[in-house]
Amino acid sequence: MKGLLALVRPPAHVALTQWRRVVGLRFWLAVVVGAVVGVLLANALVANQQLRRSLEAQEHLRGRIRPAQQDAARLAMAYIDQESGQRGFLLTGDDSFLEPYETGRARAATLQAALSMLLQTEPVALAQLDKVIASAELWSSGVAEPSIAQRKRGPVAPRELARQAMREKALFDDLRTQLETLEAEITAIVVAQIRVVTAANSAAAAMSLLSGGIAVAAAAIALLLWYGLLERPLRDLLRQLNAFSVAGHDEPIIAKGPREIASIGAAIEGMRSALLARNAELLEAQRQLSVHDERDRFAADLHDLVIQRIFAIGLALSSLTVRRPEMTGQIQPLIDETDQVIRELRAVIFAITRGDLSDLREGATRLVRDSARSLGFVPELEIEGDVAVAEEVAAEALAVLREALSNVARHAHADRVVVKISGVSGQLQLTVTDNGIGLSPGAQRSGLLNMVARAEHLGGAAEFGPGADGGTAVSWVVPARPIFPGPVTKASPR
Repeated sequence: MKGLLALVRPPAHVALTQWRRVVGLRFWLAVVVGAVVGVLLANALVANQQLRRSLEAQEHLRGRIRPAQQDAARLAMAYIDQESGQRGFLLTGDDSFLEPYETGRARAATLQAALSMLLQTEPVALAQLDKVIASAELWSSGVAEPSIAQRKRGPVAPRELARQAMREKALFDDLRTQLETLEAEITAIVVAQIRVVTAANSAAAAMSLLSGGIAVAAAAIALLLWYGLLERPLRDLLRQLNAFSVAGHDEPIIAKGPREIASIGAAIEGMRSALLARNAELLEAQRQLSVHDERDRFAADLHDLVIQRIFAIGLALSSLTVRRPEMTGQIQPLIDETDQVIRELRAVIFAITRGDLSDLREGATRLVRDSARSLGFVPELEIEGDVAVAEEVAAEALAVLREALSNVARHAHADRVVVKISGVSGQLQLTVTDNGIGLSPGAQRSGLLNMVARAEHLGGAAEFGPGADGGTAVSWVVPARPIFPGPVTKASPR
Protein backbone atom coordinates (compact mmCIF):
# COMPACT_ATOMS: atom_id res chain seq x y z
CA MET A 1 0.00 0.00 0.00
CA LYS A 2 2.78 2.41 0.92
CA GLY A 3 4.60 1.53 -2.27
CA LEU A 4 1.46 2.25 -4.32
CA LEU A 5 1.08 5.64 -2.62
CA ALA A 6 4.74 6.33 -3.28
CA LEU A 7 4.20 5.66 -6.98
CA VAL A 8 1.08 7.86 -7.17
CA ARG A 9 2.25 10.76 -4.96
CA PRO A 10 5.80 12.20 -5.32
CA PRO A 11 7.95 12.58 -2.23
CA ALA A 12 7.60 15.75 -0.15
CA HIS A 13 10.93 17.27 -1.21
CA VAL A 14 10.02 16.81 -4.91
CA ALA A 15 6.64 18.57 -4.44
CA LEU A 16 8.35 21.36 -2.52
CA THR A 17 10.85 21.81 -5.35
CA GLN A 18 8.05 21.99 -7.93
CA TRP A 19 6.15 24.52 -5.81
CA ARG A 20 9.27 26.69 -5.41
CA ARG A 21 9.84 26.55 -9.16
CA VAL A 22 6.30 27.70 -9.89
CA VAL A 23 6.46 30.47 -7.30
CA GLY A 24 9.84 31.59 -8.65
CA LEU A 25 8.46 31.80 -12.17
CA ARG A 26 5.51 33.86 -10.99
CA PHE A 27 7.79 36.16 -9.00
CA TRP A 28 10.09 36.86 -11.93
CA LEU A 29 7.12 37.21 -14.23
CA ALA A 30 5.61 39.74 -11.82
CA VAL A 31 8.92 41.62 -11.72
CA VAL A 32 9.14 41.71 -15.50
CA VAL A 33 5.51 42.82 -15.85
CA GLY A 34 5.96 45.52 -13.22
CA ALA A 35 9.10 46.83 -14.89
CA VAL A 36 7.45 46.86 -18.29
CA VAL A 37 4.36 48.65 -17.00
CA GLY A 38 6.57 51.21 -15.27
CA VAL A 39 8.56 51.87 -18.42
CA LEU A 40 5.39 52.10 -20.49
CA LEU A 41 3.88 54.56 -18.06
CA ALA A 42 7.09 56.60 -18.06
CA ASN A 43 7.10 56.62 -21.86
CA ALA A 44 3.45 57.60 -21.91
CA LEU A 45 4.17 60.50 -19.54
CA VAL A 46 7.10 61.66 -21.66
CA ALA A 47 5.01 61.38 -24.84
CA ASN A 48 2.21 63.33 -23.16
CA GLN A 49 4.63 66.05 -22.09
CA GLN A 50 5.99 66.31 -25.63
CA LEU A 51 2.49 66.52 -27.08
CA ARG A 52 1.58 69.20 -24.56
CA ARG A 53 4.75 71.07 -25.45
CA SER A 54 3.79 70.86 -29.13
CA LEU A 55 0.27 72.16 -28.46
CA GLU A 56 1.60 75.02 -26.32
CA ALA A 57 4.04 76.00 -29.06
CA GLN A 58 1.24 75.91 -31.64
CA GLU A 59 -1.00 78.02 -29.40
CA HIS A 60 1.81 80.54 -28.85
CA LEU A 61 2.45 80.62 -32.59
CA ARG A 62 -1.23 81.04 -33.46
CA GLY A 63 -2.17 83.38 -30.60
CA ARG A 64 0.81 85.75 -30.55
CA ILE A 65 3.54 85.28 -33.14
CA ARG A 66 1.40 84.93 -36.28
CA PRO A 67 -0.73 87.98 -35.36
CA ALA A 68 2.48 89.89 -34.57
CA GLN A 69 3.87 88.94 -37.98
CA GLN A 70 0.72 90.24 -39.67
CA ASP A 71 0.65 93.44 -37.58
CA ALA A 72 4.29 94.12 -38.45
CA ALA A 73 3.41 93.95 -42.16
CA ARG A 74 0.39 96.21 -41.57
CA LEU A 75 2.60 98.63 -39.61
CA ALA A 76 4.93 98.91 -42.60
CA MET A 77 1.94 99.68 -44.83
CA ALA A 78 0.72 102.32 -42.36
CA TYR A 79 4.09 104.09 -42.51
CA ILE A 80 4.04 103.88 -46.30
CA ASP A 81 0.55 105.46 -46.26
CA GLN A 82 1.91 108.28 -44.09
CA GLU A 83 4.88 108.85 -46.36
CA SER A 84 2.73 108.75 -49.51
CA GLY A 85 0.22 111.24 -48.12
CA GLN A 86 2.94 113.60 -46.87
CA ARG A 87 4.77 113.49 -50.19
CA GLY A 88 1.56 114.05 -52.15
CA PHE A 89 0.71 117.08 -50.01
CA LEU A 90 4.17 118.57 -50.47
CA LEU A 91 3.91 118.20 -54.25
CA THR A 92 0.34 119.43 -54.70
CA GLY A 93 -0.64 121.34 -51.57
CA ASP A 94 -4.00 119.51 -51.69
CA ASP A 95 -5.32 118.86 -48.16
CA SER A 96 -6.96 115.62 -49.31
CA PHE A 97 -3.49 114.05 -49.39
CA LEU A 98 -3.23 114.55 -45.65
CA GLU A 99 -6.06 112.05 -45.06
CA PRO A 100 -3.89 108.94 -45.72
CA TYR A 101 -1.13 110.58 -43.68
CA GLU A 102 -3.39 111.06 -40.65
CA THR A 103 -5.07 107.67 -41.13
CA GLY A 104 -1.70 105.94 -41.42
CA ARG A 105 -0.43 107.68 -38.28
CA ALA A 106 -3.47 106.60 -36.26
CA ARG A 107 -3.27 103.04 -37.58
CA ALA A 108 0.48 102.94 -36.84
CA ALA A 109 -0.14 103.96 -33.23
CA THR A 110 -2.76 101.23 -32.83
CA LEU A 111 -0.52 98.59 -34.39
CA GLN A 112 2.45 99.64 -32.24
CA ALA A 113 0.38 99.13 -29.10
CA ALA A 114 -0.89 95.77 -30.35
CA LEU A 115 2.65 94.60 -31.20
CA SER A 116 3.89 95.65 -27.76
CA MET A 117 1.28 93.37 -26.19
CA LEU A 118 1.91 90.45 -28.56
CA LEU A 119 5.71 90.56 -28.21
CA GLN A 120 5.83 90.76 -24.40
CA THR A 121 7.39 87.29 -24.22
CA GLU A 122 9.95 88.06 -26.96
CA PRO A 123 12.47 90.62 -25.59
CA VAL A 124 14.64 90.78 -28.73
CA ALA A 125 11.70 91.51 -31.03
CA LEU A 126 10.25 93.93 -28.46
CA ALA A 127 13.54 95.85 -28.38
CA GLN A 128 13.54 96.00 -32.18
CA LEU A 129 9.97 97.34 -32.06
CA ASP A 130 11.22 100.15 -29.82
CA LYS A 131 13.83 100.98 -32.46
CA VAL A 132 11.12 101.09 -35.12
CA ILE A 133 9.02 103.45 -32.99
CA ALA A 134 12.05 105.67 -32.36
CA SER A 135 12.89 105.80 -36.08
CA ALA A 136 9.27 106.61 -36.95
CA GLU A 137 9.19 109.39 -34.37
CA LEU A 138 12.46 110.81 -35.73
CA TRP A 139 11.10 110.79 -39.28
CA SER A 140 7.74 112.27 -38.25
CA SER A 141 9.00 115.01 -35.95
CA GLY A 142 12.19 115.72 -37.87
CA VAL A 143 10.89 115.88 -41.44
CA ALA A 144 7.23 115.02 -42.02
CA GLU A 145 5.54 117.41 -39.58
CA PRO A 146 7.85 120.40 -40.26
CA SER A 147 7.55 119.97 -44.04
CA ILE A 148 3.75 119.75 -43.82
CA ALA A 149 3.62 122.86 -41.67
CA GLN A 150 5.90 124.71 -44.09
CA ARG A 151 3.79 123.63 -47.09
CA LYS A 152 0.62 124.81 -45.38
CA ARG A 153 2.14 128.27 -45.15
CA GLY A 154 2.74 128.38 -48.91
CA PRO A 155 4.61 126.82 -51.84
CA VAL A 156 8.13 125.55 -51.18
CA ALA A 157 11.03 126.42 -53.42
CA PRO A 158 12.21 123.53 -55.62
CA ARG A 159 15.68 123.59 -54.07
CA GLU A 160 14.29 123.47 -50.54
CA LEU A 161 11.85 120.75 -51.60
CA ALA A 162 14.74 118.67 -53.00
CA ARG A 163 16.74 119.16 -49.82
CA GLN A 164 13.80 118.04 -47.68
CA ALA A 165 13.23 115.05 -49.95
CA MET A 166 16.84 113.89 -49.54
CA ARG A 167 16.71 114.13 -45.75
CA GLU A 168 13.28 112.51 -45.65
CA LYS A 169 14.50 109.63 -47.83
CA ALA A 170 17.44 108.98 -45.53
CA LEU A 171 15.26 108.92 -42.41
CA PHE A 172 12.49 106.87 -44.04
CA ASP A 173 15.06 104.38 -45.42
CA ASP A 174 16.31 103.93 -41.86
CA LEU A 175 12.73 103.36 -40.70
CA ARG A 176 12.19 100.85 -43.48
CA THR A 177 15.41 99.04 -42.46
CA GLN A 178 14.26 98.85 -38.84
CA LEU A 179 10.89 97.48 -39.99
CA GLU A 180 12.58 94.82 -42.11
CA THR A 181 14.73 93.83 -39.14
CA LEU A 182 11.60 93.55 -36.97
CA GLU A 183 9.87 91.36 -39.54
CA ALA A 184 13.01 89.20 -39.77
CA GLU A 185 13.07 88.79 -35.97
CA ILE A 186 9.42 87.74 -35.91
CA THR A 187 9.99 85.33 -38.81
CA ALA A 188 12.89 83.79 -36.89
CA ILE A 189 10.58 83.30 -33.91
CA VAL A 190 8.02 81.62 -36.18
CA VAL A 191 10.70 79.27 -37.52
CA ALA A 192 11.87 78.47 -33.98
CA GLN A 193 8.32 77.67 -32.84
CA ILE A 194 7.78 75.43 -35.86
CA ARG A 195 10.99 73.60 -34.97
CA VAL A 196 9.74 73.14 -31.41
CA VAL A 197 6.48 71.67 -32.73
CA THR A 198 8.33 69.34 -35.10
CA ALA A 199 10.79 68.19 -32.42
CA ALA A 200 8.03 67.56 -29.88
CA ASN A 201 5.98 65.56 -32.37
CA SER A 202 9.03 63.51 -33.34
CA ALA A 203 9.84 62.83 -29.69
CA ALA A 204 6.25 61.76 -29.00
CA ALA A 205 6.32 59.42 -31.99
CA ALA A 206 9.66 57.99 -30.84
CA MET A 207 8.24 57.37 -27.37
CA SER A 208 5.30 55.56 -28.89
CA LEU A 209 7.56 53.36 -31.02
CA LEU A 210 9.78 52.69 -28.01
CA SER A 211 6.76 51.68 -25.95
CA GLY A 212 5.68 49.26 -28.67
CA GLY A 213 9.17 47.78 -28.80
CA ILE A 214 9.32 47.39 -25.03
CA ALA A 215 5.94 45.69 -25.02
CA VAL A 216 7.09 43.21 -27.66
CA ALA A 217 10.32 42.50 -25.77
CA ALA A 218 8.40 41.99 -22.53
CA ALA A 219 6.09 39.51 -24.21
CA ALA A 220 9.10 37.57 -25.47
CA ILE A 221 10.73 37.47 -22.01
CA ALA A 222 7.48 36.36 -20.40
CA LEU A 223 7.19 33.58 -22.99
CA LEU A 224 10.67 32.36 -22.06
CA LEU A 225 9.86 32.43 -18.34
CA TRP A 226 6.64 30.49 -18.56
CA TYR A 227 6.41 29.09 -22.02
CA GLY A 228 3.90 26.35 -21.46
CA LEU A 229 1.29 28.42 -19.62
CA LEU A 230 1.61 31.64 -21.62
CA GLU A 231 2.23 30.34 -25.15
CA ARG A 232 -1.22 30.83 -26.72
CA PRO A 233 -2.14 34.11 -24.95
CA LEU A 234 1.24 35.58 -25.78
CA ARG A 235 0.96 34.52 -29.41
CA ASP A 236 -2.39 36.29 -29.65
CA LEU A 237 -0.98 39.39 -27.99
CA LEU A 238 2.06 39.43 -30.27
CA ARG A 239 -0.15 39.07 -33.33
CA GLN A 240 -2.19 42.09 -32.26
CA LEU A 241 0.94 44.08 -31.50
CA ASN A 242 2.35 43.31 -34.93
CA ALA A 243 -0.93 44.40 -36.52
CA PHE A 244 -0.83 47.53 -34.36
CA SER A 245 2.71 48.47 -35.47
CA VAL A 246 2.31 47.53 -39.16
CA ALA A 247 -1.33 47.93 -40.21
CA GLY A 248 -2.31 50.93 -38.06
CA HIS A 249 -3.98 51.91 -34.80
CA ASP A 250 -7.66 51.23 -35.49
CA GLU A 251 -7.99 47.70 -34.10
CA PRO A 252 -8.24 47.49 -30.28
CA ILE A 253 -5.77 45.40 -28.27
CA ILE A 254 -7.66 42.57 -26.54
CA ALA A 255 -5.49 40.38 -24.28
CA LYS A 256 -6.74 37.05 -22.92
CA GLY A 257 -5.13 34.63 -20.52
CA PRO A 258 -3.52 35.12 -17.10
CA ARG A 259 -3.93 38.30 -15.16
CA GLU A 260 -0.42 39.49 -15.93
CA ILE A 261 -0.94 39.30 -19.70
CA ALA A 262 -4.33 40.96 -19.37
CA SER A 263 -2.66 43.82 -17.47
CA ILE A 264 -0.08 44.27 -20.22
CA GLY A 265 -2.81 44.26 -22.88
CA ALA A 266 -4.85 46.81 -20.93
CA ALA A 267 -1.82 49.08 -20.57
CA ILE A 268 -1.08 48.85 -24.30
CA GLU A 269 -4.74 49.46 -25.16
CA GLY A 270 -4.74 52.55 -22.94
CA MET A 271 -1.59 53.78 -24.65
CA ARG A 272 -3.17 53.12 -28.06
CA SER A 273 -6.34 55.00 -27.13
CA ALA A 274 -4.35 57.92 -25.74
CA LEU A 275 -2.19 57.98 -28.86
CA LEU A 276 -5.26 58.05 -31.10
CA ALA A 277 -6.79 60.87 -29.08
CA ARG A 278 -3.58 62.90 -29.14
CA ASN A 279 -3.09 62.33 -32.85
CA ALA A 280 -6.64 63.51 -33.51
CA GLU A 281 -6.01 66.65 -31.44
CA LEU A 282 -2.76 67.32 -33.30
CA LEU A 283 -4.38 66.83 -36.70
CA GLU A 284 -7.25 69.16 -35.77
CA ALA A 285 -4.83 71.76 -34.41
CA GLN A 286 -2.73 71.58 -37.57
CA ARG A 287 -5.87 71.85 -39.72
CA GLN A 288 -7.09 74.89 -37.81
CA LEU A 289 -3.64 76.47 -38.05
CA SER A 290 -3.57 75.85 -41.81
CA VAL A 291 -7.05 77.35 -42.23
CA HIS A 292 -6.12 80.44 -40.22
CA ASP A 293 -2.85 80.80 -42.10
CA GLU A 294 -4.62 80.54 -45.46
CA ARG A 295 -7.23 83.10 -44.41
CA ASP A 296 -4.55 85.45 -43.14
CA ARG A 297 -2.49 85.00 -46.32
CA PHE A 298 -5.50 85.70 -48.52
CA ALA A 299 -6.48 88.77 -46.49
CA ALA A 300 -2.88 90.03 -46.54
CA ASP A 301 -2.70 89.58 -50.31
CA LEU A 302 -5.92 91.56 -50.74
CA HIS A 303 -4.64 94.33 -48.51
CA ASP A 304 -1.05 94.48 -49.72
CA LEU A 305 -1.66 94.07 -53.46
CA VAL A 306 -5.20 94.96 -54.50
CA ILE A 307 -6.08 97.77 -52.07
CA GLN A 308 -2.74 99.52 -52.47
CA ARG A 309 -2.99 99.45 -56.26
CA ILE A 310 -6.54 100.82 -56.19
CA PHE A 311 -5.42 103.46 -53.69
CA ALA A 312 -2.58 104.43 -56.04
CA ILE A 313 -5.12 104.80 -58.87
CA GLY A 314 -7.23 107.08 -56.65
CA LEU A 315 -4.15 109.19 -55.86
CA ALA A 316 -3.36 109.45 -59.56
CA LEU A 317 -6.92 110.52 -60.34
CA SER A 318 -6.85 113.09 -57.53
CA SER A 319 -3.59 114.44 -58.86
CA LEU A 320 -5.14 114.65 -62.34
CA THR A 321 -8.02 116.79 -61.03
CA VAL A 322 -5.43 119.21 -59.66
CA ARG A 323 -3.64 119.43 -62.98
CA ARG A 324 -6.83 119.45 -65.09
CA PRO A 325 -9.58 121.19 -63.09
CA GLU A 326 -11.89 121.20 -66.10
CA MET A 327 -12.09 117.35 -65.89
CA THR A 328 -13.09 117.28 -62.21
CA GLY A 329 -16.73 116.53 -63.02
CA GLN A 330 -15.72 113.45 -65.02
CA ILE A 331 -12.97 112.19 -62.70
CA GLN A 332 -14.62 112.73 -59.28
CA PRO A 333 -17.13 109.84 -59.74
CA LEU A 334 -14.19 107.56 -60.52
CA ILE A 335 -12.43 108.68 -57.33
CA ASP A 336 -15.59 108.03 -55.31
CA GLU A 337 -15.90 104.60 -56.91
CA THR A 338 -12.30 103.68 -55.96
CA ASP A 339 -13.01 104.74 -52.35
CA GLN A 340 -16.14 102.55 -52.32
CA VAL A 341 -14.19 99.58 -53.73
CA ILE A 342 -11.52 99.99 -51.04
CA ARG A 343 -14.17 100.08 -48.29
CA GLU A 344 -15.82 96.96 -49.66
CA LEU A 345 -12.50 95.11 -49.91
CA ARG A 346 -11.68 96.04 -46.33
CA ALA A 347 -15.08 94.71 -45.26
CA VAL A 348 -14.27 91.47 -47.07
CA ILE A 349 -10.90 91.27 -45.30
CA PHE A 350 -12.60 91.82 -41.92
CA ALA A 351 -15.17 89.12 -42.68
CA ILE A 352 -12.38 86.68 -43.60
CA THR A 353 -10.26 87.30 -40.52
CA ARG A 354 -13.02 87.50 -37.91
CA GLY A 355 -14.09 83.86 -38.41
CA ASP A 356 -17.48 82.26 -39.12
CA LEU A 357 -20.28 83.02 -36.64
CA SER A 358 -23.16 81.94 -38.86
CA ASP A 359 -23.89 78.97 -36.60
CA LEU A 360 -26.30 80.37 -34.00
CA ARG A 361 -25.48 77.86 -31.27
CA GLU A 362 -21.72 78.40 -31.56
CA GLY A 363 -22.03 82.16 -31.94
CA ALA A 364 -24.34 82.53 -28.92
CA THR A 365 -22.06 80.40 -26.77
CA ARG A 366 -19.09 82.55 -27.74
CA LEU A 367 -20.91 85.83 -27.15
CA VAL A 368 -22.14 84.73 -23.72
CA ARG A 369 -18.66 83.59 -22.76
CA ASP A 370 -17.02 86.79 -24.01
CA SER A 371 -19.55 89.01 -22.24
CA ALA A 372 -18.16 87.91 -18.88
CA ARG A 373 -15.34 90.44 -19.30
CA SER A 374 -17.76 93.38 -19.24
CA LEU A 375 -20.42 91.90 -16.93
CA GLY A 376 -18.07 90.45 -14.32
CA PHE A 377 -19.83 87.07 -14.45
CA VAL A 378 -20.87 84.45 -17.01
CA PRO A 379 -24.57 84.62 -17.99
CA GLU A 380 -26.68 81.45 -18.01
CA LEU A 381 -27.39 80.10 -21.50
CA GLU A 382 -30.25 77.73 -22.41
CA ILE A 383 -30.72 76.52 -26.00
CA GLU A 384 -33.58 74.23 -26.91
CA GLY A 385 -35.46 73.11 -29.97
CA ASP A 386 -34.37 73.52 -33.59
CA VAL A 387 -32.13 76.59 -33.86
CA ALA A 388 -30.75 75.74 -37.32
CA VAL A 389 -32.10 78.98 -38.80
CA ALA A 390 -31.21 80.89 -41.95
CA GLU A 391 -27.83 82.62 -41.98
CA GLU A 392 -29.41 86.10 -42.05
CA VAL A 393 -31.64 85.25 -39.07
CA ALA A 394 -28.66 83.87 -37.14
CA ALA A 395 -26.63 87.00 -37.86
CA GLU A 396 -29.47 89.31 -36.71
CA ALA A 397 -30.11 87.20 -33.60
CA LEU A 398 -26.44 87.36 -32.62
CA ALA A 399 -26.46 91.14 -33.16
CA VAL A 400 -29.53 91.49 -30.91
CA LEU A 401 -27.96 89.26 -28.24
CA ARG A 402 -24.77 91.33 -28.33
CA GLU A 403 -26.78 94.55 -27.99
CA ALA A 404 -28.84 93.15 -25.09
CA LEU A 405 -25.78 91.97 -23.16
CA SER A 406 -24.09 95.32 -23.79
CA ASN A 407 -27.17 97.14 -22.41
CA VAL A 408 -27.08 95.01 -19.26
CA ALA A 409 -23.38 95.70 -18.77
CA ARG A 410 -23.85 99.47 -19.23
CA HIS A 411 -27.13 100.23 -17.53
CA ALA A 412 -28.64 97.35 -15.50
CA HIS A 413 -26.16 96.91 -12.59
CA ALA A 414 -27.19 93.24 -12.53
CA ASP A 415 -25.40 90.21 -11.10
CA ARG A 416 -27.44 87.56 -12.94
CA VAL A 417 -28.45 87.27 -16.60
CA VAL A 418 -30.36 84.41 -18.24
CA VAL A 419 -30.26 83.94 -22.03
CA LYS A 420 -32.78 81.55 -23.61
CA ILE A 421 -32.84 80.62 -27.31
CA SER A 422 -35.55 78.29 -28.58
CA GLY A 423 -36.80 77.21 -31.96
CA VAL A 424 -40.40 75.95 -32.16
CA SER A 425 -42.87 75.76 -35.07
CA GLY A 426 -40.72 77.73 -37.48
CA GLN A 427 -40.13 80.55 -34.99
CA LEU A 428 -36.91 81.63 -33.27
CA GLN A 429 -37.37 83.19 -29.84
CA LEU A 430 -34.57 84.97 -27.98
CA THR A 431 -35.13 86.20 -24.41
CA VAL A 432 -32.63 88.00 -22.18
CA THR A 433 -33.59 88.66 -18.55
CA ASP A 434 -31.60 90.28 -15.75
CA ASN A 435 -32.12 91.18 -12.11
CA GLY A 436 -30.89 94.76 -12.42
CA ILE A 437 -32.55 98.11 -11.81
CA GLY A 438 -34.88 97.83 -14.80
CA LEU A 439 -35.79 100.31 -17.51
CA SER A 440 -36.20 103.92 -16.53
CA PRO A 441 -39.63 105.41 -17.35
CA GLY A 442 -39.82 106.62 -20.93
CA ALA A 443 -36.41 105.19 -21.83
CA GLN A 444 -35.98 105.03 -25.63
CA ARG A 445 -32.42 103.95 -26.19
CA SER A 446 -31.28 103.51 -29.76
CA GLY A 447 -30.11 99.99 -28.94
CA LEU A 448 -33.71 98.97 -28.15
CA LEU A 449 -34.91 100.64 -31.34
CA ASN A 450 -32.30 98.67 -33.28
CA MET A 451 -33.67 95.43 -31.83
CA VAL A 452 -37.17 96.38 -32.93
CA ALA A 453 -35.93 97.31 -36.40
CA ARG A 454 -34.12 93.99 -36.78
CA ALA A 455 -37.20 92.04 -35.70
CA GLU A 456 -39.55 93.93 -38.03
CA HIS A 457 -37.09 93.53 -40.89
CA LEU A 458 -37.37 89.75 -40.53
CA GLY A 459 -41.16 89.79 -40.05
CA GLY A 460 -41.08 89.44 -36.26
CA ALA A 461 -41.46 91.58 -33.15
CA ALA A 462 -39.52 92.71 -30.09
CA GLU A 463 -40.85 93.56 -26.62
CA PHE A 464 -39.24 95.05 -23.50
CA GLY A 465 -40.54 95.16 -19.97
CA PRO A 466 -39.94 94.23 -16.34
CA GLY A 467 -38.82 90.68 -15.59
CA ALA A 468 -40.54 88.21 -13.26
CA ASP A 469 -37.90 88.80 -10.55
CA GLY A 470 -37.36 92.49 -11.27
CA GLY A 471 -34.87 93.88 -13.74
CA THR A 472 -35.59 93.86 -17.46
CA ALA A 473 -36.84 91.20 -19.87
CA VAL A 474 -36.15 91.40 -23.61
CA SER A 475 -38.24 89.17 -25.91
CA TRP A 476 -37.27 88.95 -29.59
CA VAL A 477 -39.31 86.61 -31.85
CA VAL A 478 -38.80 86.19 -35.61
CA PRO A 479 -39.48 83.51 -38.26
CA ALA A 480 -36.71 80.94 -38.72
CA ARG A 481 -36.58 81.99 -42.39
CA PRO A 482 -36.53 85.72 -43.28
CA ILE A 483 -39.61 87.25 -44.91
CA PHE A 484 -38.31 90.65 -46.04
CA PRO A 485 -35.02 90.89 -47.96
CA GLY A 486 -32.66 93.82 -47.87
CA PRO A 487 -30.58 95.61 -45.23
CA VAL A 488 -31.77 96.56 -41.77
CA THR A 489 -32.36 100.27 -41.10
CA LYS A 490 -30.76 100.86 -37.72
CA ALA A 491 -31.25 103.69 -35.29
CA SER A 492 -28.47 106.18 -34.69
CA PRO A 493 -25.74 104.92 -32.36
CA ARG A 494 -25.81 105.68 -28.70
